[in-house]
Parts: sequence; structure tokens; C-alpha cells
Amino acid sequence: MAENILIITLDMVPYALQFGSCQRMYYLAEKLVESNYNVYLIHYAQKENIFNYKKINFVAIPIFKNTKNTELSVFVKKHNKFLFFLYKATRWFNYKLKLTIENFLYNEPVKMTSYYSKIFLALAKNQISNLILNFNIKIIVISGPPFRLFSIIKFIKRLKPDIKVIVDYRDPWNYTLNFRMSYFKEKRVIKLADKIVLFSEKYKENFKEIFQIDDKLEVVYNGYDENIWNSLKAVDNKKSKLIISYVGSYTFDKLGWCYISEILEAFVQFNSKNTILQFVGLDRYIEMDYWEKKSKYKIEFIPPVQQIKAIEYMNQSDVLIVLYSWSNKRADFMITGKFFDYIASDKVIWGIGKKYTDFNEMIVKYSLGIISENFVIDILKGFQILENKWQNGELKSLRNDQPQFKKHFSRDFQNQKYLKILSNLLKQ
Repeated sequence: MAENILIITLDMVPYALQFGSCQRMYYLAEKLVESNYNVYLIHYAQKENIFNYKKINFVAIPIFKNTKNTELSVFVKKHNKFLFFLYKATRWFNYKLKLTIENFLYNEPVKMTSYYSKIFLALAKNQISNLILNFNIKIIVISGPPFRLFSIIKFIKRLKPDIKVIVDYRDPWNYTLNFRMSYFKEKRVIKLADKIVLFSEKYKENFKEIFQIDDKLEVVYNGYDENIWNSLKAVDNKKSKLIISYVGSYTFDKLGWCYISEILEAFVQFNSKNTILQFVGLDRYIEMDYWEKKSKYKIEFIPPVQQIKAIEYMNQSDVLIVLYSWSNKRADFMITGKFFDYIASDKVIWGIGKKYTDFNEMIVKYSLGIISENFVIDILKGFQILENKWQNGELKSLRNDQPQFKKHFSRDFQNQKYLKILSNLLKQ
């Protein structure tokens, strides 16, 4: 008899704004269905987007704007502009106040998500109760961020104390003791959880040190889709230009974690006729016109594409950039989902960020490419090294990982570890 599994997460196709935000739970759910589990997946339904994906058995919880507030806003605007201004100002102040409180309580990496997940959980509780009580759910997986989602574990354990709960981390939460309020909230979650699945070995070591726990901890990396990479055609390496690409989310905002202007400035100073710099994954911004002209159109900005097309861009490149522009403690544990596709590509990987960022340490440890600090002068040296190697036909010498290394980070290999975790919990 097939066992019933419930997954609780904020984002899921076809409603996720980006596939990267939901791919970990999407592929886990797909693997569970293939392994004869019944999977129910509750998520936040935002604006529908188009993704190429297989349907799975999940329950959608649509969250829409409060139509009563919208109707009131239209009425007030029509009859009294001053009252409309007061109404909008009051709503803005209340939103900012709630956002500040939520951020203080939960220390989310993306600030607004705690507020939205609070709304989502309030609306999802009845659905969660119904599934637990009437569908014989054996195991629940809660995936964060947003980490406020983990707070539902208290409600679940009160409802059915013997149900097994896994909390799944896609990013670091309280990686130091500085975040006192959210630290204690995380400590309560850890106490109630049956298993804690983390995204990297490095974060596991930090987790053990901060929370003095080991027996509940497991590591499952995000991994790459082996079937997609095996289906790609070989690419002619004898190109007239060196193609260096960044694929994924990025920003022109200095406060963002993937701020690219240092790379752009270094490339303009590099001023080579032999290298093209590509960025794939962002809709058109006015800054793109500026940098295209300044680089004499050797910088290319390509809008968001479906997953298979993004992988094709990787496959056609010579060098792939992985970036984390923040230099705080969180940076030490960063290892983006795209990094595993980069591993699968066999291309030279260029890590840009802190020396001790997780992906940079992996690049050095496993000879995957080169690394640079996120400063113009260091990035400029990187461009020079890469082009010199390419011109001399020695670019591939920068990547010397062992054949079995890549296999270890396939999504199938990693999700087999998840299946083992589930199997062990079901035996308890």
C-alpha cells in the first residue's frame, strides 16, 4: 500500500515566479511519485507563469488580494481624494509595521516572504488539517525559506503527535547567535522536528555548532537533472569568441545578493574583442542599455527562459559564472541551485564572491575552475586569465575534477538519500 506524504512550501509551478525557487520540492515530489508514494503538495498560488513541467498530485491553496479592500479603495478614490490618500497611507503604514515585526521575529533572507507566508499558513490550516486527519498522512516535509513556514510544526504536532515531520532547509537561517528572537524560534522547531534536512555539508557543521545537535541532521544537495544533460547534443568548441555566461537571477541593486555591476565594469575595462559576456535570466532594465553601449555590445542580456533553454545556454558557453555579492556570514554557506548544473556542464566554473563562500571552496577543492573576490581589479584578472588560456587552447586545463565527482551531485543520486530518510522514518 502506497504511503501518503504531504509537502508544505511557498512556491510551486505553475504559480512560482521563478522555477529555481521551487525546483527542490518539485523534483522531490516527482521522485516520490515515481517511487509509489502518494504526494500532496500545499503551496501559495501567485500569478500563474508558464513552465515546462510534468503534473504531480498536489493541492493548490490560491491566495488572492482581498477584494473587499479593493472595492473600498475604488469607492473612496471616486468620492474623496483626501480620504483616499489617508486610506492608502494607513494601509502602507500598517503593511510596513507588520513587515518590520515579521522580520524581527523570523530573520528571513527575503524580507517580505515572512509576511506572505503568515497569510498563507492562516488560509492553509484547514487544508492541512483535512489532509492529516482524513488522508492518513504519514510524513510531512516543510521547506523553507520562508522559515516562518516551519512554525506550522507546532500546530501539526498538536493535531497528531505521532506524525513524522521533516524540516527542509534550502538556505541558511540563524547561522550565528546574533539573531536572538528568531534563534529561539528555530530552536523550538528543531526540538519538534523528527528530521532536519540541510542543503550542504558546510552548513551542517555550522548547524551542529550553533544548536549542539547531530542525530537529527541529514544533508541532501539540490543536484542537477541528469536526464536533461544527457539529452543535449555536443557543442563545437572551436568558436571564434570566448563565451562567458551567467545564468540565473541577478540585480543592478547594490543591496542585492547577486549584484553584477562589478563584473560589468571589469569587463568594460578588459575591453577585449575576443570575449562575449552573457547574462541570462532577467527582463529588460534601463541599465542594460547603458552597459551594452559602454561595452560596444559585447555584453548580452537575455530574458528569462524555460529550464531546458537555460541549460542549452550553459552548454553553449565556455565559462560559467556563479556569483554571491554579499560578504557577510551568510555568504559562507551559499551554494546556488545553478551551481550543480554548472558541475554537470563540464565547463570551467568561475566563482565570484568571498574566498570562503561554499561554492568557491568547492571550486578550489575539486578543481572546477577559478575564483575571484567581487572587486573590479580581481574580476579583471579573471577575465585576463580565462582569455589567455582560451587563446592558447588550454582553457579545459582549468577544470580537472574526477569523473565520479559529477555523478554524486545528480538530483537522482541526492533524492535517493531523501528516499532513505523517508523509509527510515516510516519504520519508526
